[in-house]
Amino acid sequence: MSKVRALWQASLTATKRALSWNLDDMLPPSERFIYNFSSKEELKKWHLYSDSEYGGLSSAALEITDAGNEQSGGTG
Repeated sequence: MSKVRALWQASLTATKRALSWNLDDMLPPSERFIYNFSSKEELKKWHLYSDSEYGGLSSAALEITDAGNEQSGGTG
């Protein structure tokens, strides 16, 4: 195969890959847990970091409500 044809084939393959997309790849991921906190005692084992510890303006928090195992975490 000539170099030009090989280059053309590689370009065509790359273009096909770029144009073939999946709708699922465009949607945000479903809710996934890295760690599922199930008690307030488990929260005490963790230390949250944010850029406020380095002079930034963000904050972070974890909370389990008395209504159940609802976790909320955020930065702001």
